[in-house]
Amino acid sequence: MANEQTQSAQRGDVMKVSLRVKELRAVEQMRGSFEVLKDVPKPPFTAMLPMPTWDFERATDDKQLRVIGRFSFFGTTRPEDGSAPNEADAFVRADADFMIAYEMSEGPAFSDDDIRAFMQINSTMNAYPFWREFVYSSLARAGLATMLLPPFNPIKAVRDLKDQSQLQTKKTASLEKSSE
Repeated sequence: MANEQTQSAQRGDVMKVSLRVKELRAVEQMRGSFEVLKDVPKPPFTAMLPMPTWDFERATDDKQLRVIGRFSFFGTTRPEDGSAPNEADAFVRADADFMIAYEMSEGPAFSDDDIRAFMQINSTMNAYPFWREFVYSSLARAGLATMLLPPFNPIKAVRDLKDQSQLQTKKTASLEKSSE
């Protein structure tokens, strides 16, 4: 796997890769861990779901793309003062890596940034049902109150990707002006 990670939005075009996907060949859980970190409080619980991080590897013939996403979940309670929960308050943690293999059709070339944008939207959407099931069943097997994680919202993710990309473009333009 190339050491190509992404958490924040990139400048790539998600459509360049999406339009070339011929087939979703596999979604496989490569690793999973579940840990109760401290005494479990009484419900209701809150789920903290950081965006997954992604690595990728493409075949030399550009006809296959393999991506691995690392997903994390922290179960916590909402602080009494109404502030946002944080990882330090978590009583349970789950992590899993999912490998997704795509078969690609012939077509225009795409960049590594295009792949990063694709992973943030499409790959997350492809792995998310498996991730939700892993968290739900891990909580149940541990005898804890289960939580249905919210569904992945690709429309919101695309908006966030565009907003972050525009912000990055503004920062780059600002840096270029200040270096003149």
